[in-house]
Amino acid sequence: MLIEGFWDGYTIGKRLFGIRVVQENGTPCTLGSSVVRNLLEIIDGLFYYLIGFISMAMTDKRQRLGDRVAGTVVVRETSVSTTSSTTPVGTPTEPESPARSQ
Repeated sequence: MLIEGFWDGYTIGKRLFGIRVVQENGTPCTLGSSVVRNLLEIIDGLFYYLIGFISMAMTDKRQRLGDRVAGTVVVRETSVSTTSSTTPVGTPTEPESPARSQ
């Protein structure tokens, strides 16, 4: 909880998997939003995370209840040249067409 708030939405595991938590507007996760989303993980975890799964299935950003209340979203880090951008986890990406790959 504290690591996420102080490391711009990363935990050690999130960094290893190339994901992080950001505010819905794309700004870094704050300590306050990290505390809220992690405290609500208790509710999300009820019935073997069924509550969290249902909450994620009902949103296009795949947010669990804690994310919805905290105004956060988990994104996958992608790098393009020297800049980095973020893509919401679970968002389908377009496959590159054969014409573009040549």
